[in-house]
Amino acid sequence: MGMEAVEQRLQDALESPPPGGGLAHAVAVALDAATRRGARGPALFVELPDSPPGAEGAAQTAELLIRAGVDGLVVPAAPLSGGEGVKVDDGTALARLVAAARAAAAAAAKDAPAKAAPSTTGGPPDLSGIPIPVLARDWIVHPLQLAEAKAAGAGGVLGASAAVLGRGASILTAMGAAMGLDVPLEVVNRSELEAGADGGTPLFAVNVSLGLSVAASIPGAAAALAAGILEGLPPGAAALVGVTTPAGAAAAAAAGAAGLVVKREYLLSAAVRGLGLAAAVEEARDASSED
Repeated sequence: MGMEAVEQRLQDALESPPPGGGLAHAVAVALDAATRRGARGPALFVELPDSPPGAEGAAQTAELLIRAGVDGLVVPAAPLSGGEGVKVDDGTALARLVAAARAAAAAAAKDAPAKAAPSTTGGPPDLSGIPIPVLARDWIVHPLQLAEAKAAGAGGVLGASAAVLGRGASILTAMGAAMGLDVPLEVVNRSELEAGADGGTPLFAVNVSLGLSVAASIPGAAAALAAGILEGLPPGAAALVGVTTPAGAAAAAAAGAAGLVVKREYLLSAAVRGLGLAAAVEEARDASSED
C-alpha cells in the first residue's frame, strides 16, 4: 500500500462517525447495572479463542458469552509477522468476526427487550442500535491498524504498549481518540503509568497483551504486581486488567480495575475444572463482585 493510500485510510478513519459500543461505554453501562443490582464490580470482557472456527463458530461462541452476561468481547489478532488468528490489518476477516459478534448480541437481546431501544412505530423493539462492545487485540505499531479496526466495526483496540512504543505510545492513543476509538495504553510498571498519566492518557491496560510473567511461578504474584500498578492510577483515569484465575479477578477488582479481560487461559483452566463458558463467566463475575 502506497503512502497516499495510507494517508487516505487515516483521513477516512478520522472523518467517519465513531463506532458504537466502545470500552468506555461498556464500563459505564456495567457499573450502572451493578449499582442497580445493589452490587459493585468491574465490566467483564471475555477474549474469544485465538483461532475461531470461522465467523459461524465465532458467532455461536459470542452468543453464548453474551447470554452469560458479559459486557463485551475481545477478538485476538495475530501479530503482524504472521501466525494463526485474525489479523487486524485484514479488515475483511476482522469485519466478519465483529459482525458475527454484533449479530449474536442482537439475537441474545431478543430475550432481554428491556435493553433494546423502544420502537418509534409501535412495532418490535429496535435491536439494530444496541452498542455491542467488540475490542480488537493486536500488537499496535502503526495508526493504520487503528483505522482498519475502526473500519471493521471494532469499538476499541488493545495492544498499544508503552514498553514497545516508548514515546510513540501517546501518539497512537491520541490518534485512536481522534478516530473515536478507545485505545488503552498498556503498561507493565508504575513508571510507564506515570509517564502516560503525565501525557494525559485516560485509559490504561495491565496484563492484557503483555503478561506480567516475571513471577508467573509464584502463586498470586502477577495479581499483586497488577494491584501495585493500579495504586498509581491518577484521578479520573481507568484501567482494564487481564485475568487468568478467579483470584486474579478478585484482586484486580479490589485494586480498582474498571474492567477485566477474562483471557483464554482462564476459560481453558475452567474447562479443565469442568466449567462451561457460562459457568466460567459466572465464576469470574462472582469473584470480582462486591455485594
